[in-house]
Amino acid sequence: MALATLLRRFPTITLACAPEDLTWRPGGPSIIRGLEALPIRTSQTTTNPGNPPTC
Repeated sequence: MALATLLRRFPTITLACAPEDLTWRPGGPSIIRGLEALPIRTSQTTTNPGNPPTC
């Protein structure tokens, strides 16, 4: 639900780094795992091309 709301509010959202740079938390005893962080960029976000974002 939170992700759907985020995508609805920011339709131009993109990943702010390469997908292979994302860090996953270990799943542990359960099958559920998640990202350590989800860096995003919207059309309203400005970036410095000399300093690209990292994950």
